[in-house]
Parts: sequence; structure tokens; C-alpha cells
Amino acid sequence: MNKPADHLVELYTYEEVVDAEQTLLMLSPGIFQKDGGMFSYAKVWINEIRNFSQNYTFLFSRRYQQDLSGDHLIFRTIKSDNKKYAMVISLLSVILPFSLLKYFFNDYREFAINNNQIHILTSFLLAYPLIRCLMKFKKELTIIYTLHDPVPHQEKRGPIGKKLKFHYLHKIYELSRVHPNFYLHLHSKKLLEDCQHTAGKVIIKPHPLPEKLVVPKNSNFDGFVFGVLGRMEAYKGLDILLEAFQVLSKDADINNKIKLAIVGSGEIDKESWEQLPILTDIQNRRVDEIEFHEYISSLDCLLLPYRKASQSGVGYLALAYEIPIIATNTGGLPDIIKQSSDPRSRLISPNKSGELVDAILSFMKIEQHSL
Repeated sequence: MNKPADHLVELYTYEEVVDAEQTLLMLSPGIFQKDGGMFSYAKVWINEIRNFSQNYTFLFSRRYQQDLSGDHLIFRTIKSDNKKYAMVISLLSVILPFSLLKYFFNDYREFAINNNQIHILTSFLLAYPLIRCLMKFKKELTIIYTLHDPVPHQEKRGPIGKKLKFHYLHKIYELSRVHPNFYLHLHSKKLLEDCQHTAGKVIIKPHPLPEKLVVPKNSNFDGFVFGVLGRMEAYKGLDILLEAFQVLSKDADINNKIKLAIVGSGEIDKESWEQLPILTDIQNRRVDEIEFHEYISSLDCLLLPYRKASQSGVGYLALAYEIPIIATNTGGLPDIIKQSSDPRSRLISPNKSGELVDAILSFMKIEQHSL
């Protein structure tokens, strides 16, 4: 254990907290569709835990029984894996005492009682009420919670959603300070900058690399395919990206050498992108997992011009396919660039469209030189 002198956080490794000789129960409630990021992330952890220890059990909703298989996977009908039900639980947990709230999580009671250590992967909707209820079921239970975002993103959650997330984050940080057997898990030490004065016990364990699901295919486009993939949110710097490509497209010699893929649901200024004199492939919708892998494996370079970020699942997927990445120097993104084996991957400053332009031009020159 390492206790930094300049803040409250106590740092641990996964191996210091999790006993590989005892069964580790993995819970991932709040997966409302199999085409979402949480489902993909849970699958990544199946392989990660399998490499760590054979003493694990992963509990999933019965709805995913046809999509997953393995000796250590258990499927149950779980009420809280209904989105409306989960939202009701989140709202009620603000006002109801946990002596009453725990009945909403009776699906997990037997698993908490029969295990000594649990690792939770879930969204903020369910994290805090679930953690507190598990503690009620068994006081000596060791609980680890993977926290993706130490600071809430500024996407459109609505005032109630934002207040709930701030409320729960504060409560979760408090638990990590006062409860002897509760630990936060972060993917990067860089993320401590956002919670070093509020969090208590923290495990640092890097984001596992996803499994490659498709064989990369050569693109028919005779140029450079850049891409932005995932849910389109304001914090991901899409306006900065647009500014950069508006500058790039002024050079007629560059126009026919660049293709841009924008793939994912959310709000984008589609009209502005389509006005650019470059080839664009805009799929403003939720794509399934295989199609998502096909898109990212076809890129020459992934762009992550985030204003602020904790981590990027898309970035780790690019690492798995050995795709170069241009990312901003924020949150855990520098760790992703460090893991890249491609020398063309690089960091730029957030909110600087000029730096993004220079990085793209530099990438193209390096690529052309290598040819």
C-alpha cells in the first residue's frame, strides 16, 4: 500500500485487495442493452478476471444467456436490470432508509451472503444504492466498485440526473474513506487529480484490452481514413473536430486524401459535416458490437479530441486493433497513448483545433514517408 503525503487517498493494487484463492463475484447490473458500452466492458472483464484467477463467478441477467457462455457465468432474472425499475430505485434511494431499500435488491442477497468479495461494474444509476444494500446483507463483505468518471460529464442528463450523479459520487467517495472494506477502482493514476481530496481507498488497475471480434479488412479508399466513434457528446470535442476539418478541407490537395467516419448515436451537426468537401461516412445511430469493431478496424487513425475525459473504451479498442490514436492530454487518455505501440500516436492539447490540424497533417506525412 502507498499513502501519498499530499492527499487523502490510499493506493492499492488489485492483488493486495482481491484474494485470488477465494471466489470473486463480479456483478454488472444496469446493462440495459447488449449493444451498449457496459455490455462490451463486462465482456472484457470476463477475460481479465479469468487471467487473474479461476475462482470467480460472473452474474448476468438472464436476457444475455444466448450471448454469453462459460463455466463461471450465472444467469438470473434480475429486477434492477430493467431501466425504469433502476431509475425508480435511484430516486427512492435518496429518501428511503436502506433498511427498506434493500428489498429492491433481494436478487443479490444470497450471492452477497455466500461470497466474501464482490467487484461491481455498473453505472451511477445503481452503484450507490446497490453498494449500501450489499453492505447490509453482509457487513464483512469486501466490495470494489469501478468508477469510470470521477467527475460527471456535462452531457444532457437533465437537472435531476446531474444532481443524482453528484449526490452519489459524494456518497461513494465518503464510503471509500469510512468503510474498511470498500474500495474504488480507477483505470489511471491521472484520474486521482479529480478526486484526491475526497476519495479514500483506491485501486489502480488499467483498463483491460478488448478482444478482437473481426479480421481487419483493407479499405477501398485510396487515402487516409480517420474516425470518431462512440456516443456523440459535447465533452468529446466534436466542435473542435469540425473546426479542424474545416481548415483541412480548404486545401484541395488534401480533400481527396481524407475520409472521415463518424459513427455513434447522439447529437451531431450533420449538415455542417456534409457540407465539407471531403468524403464522410456518418452513421448517427447505435451500431451493434460487430459493426462497431468493423468500423474501428478499418481506420487508419482514431481521433479523440475530448475536452475532458476519464478514459475511453473506444481508445482501448483501437489499441487492441493496433490503430494509431490522436488524443487530447486529459484524464486517462495519456495512458492510452503510452500503451500504443504505434509511433504515430500522439497527444495534443484540449480545445486546440490548430494542434489537431497539425497532428493530422503530421500523421499523413509520416504515413506517406513510410510508404
